Amino acid sequence: MDSLVRSNIIKVAESLFVKYGIKSIKVDDICNELHISKKTFYTESENKEALIEAVYTSLSENTPRSSDMNQPP
Repeated sequence: MDSLVRSNIIKVAESLFVKYGIKSIKVDDICNELHISKKTFYTESENKEALIEAVYTSLSENTPRSSDMNQPP
């Protein structure tokens, strides 16, 4: 399920969630932004809740932990 389309969905969703708030963004908004169909969206994500989890996971994996910041490069 780690496709380029899924990665793009997660990136766009993250951007829209930050800009407008999670509750304000609908699946349609994400699909319109990416120029994809809902069918494509639901092929890559079970639902909006699963997408929110994927965005959270992506953010937590890409955010350095404070313990990592104290390590020499």
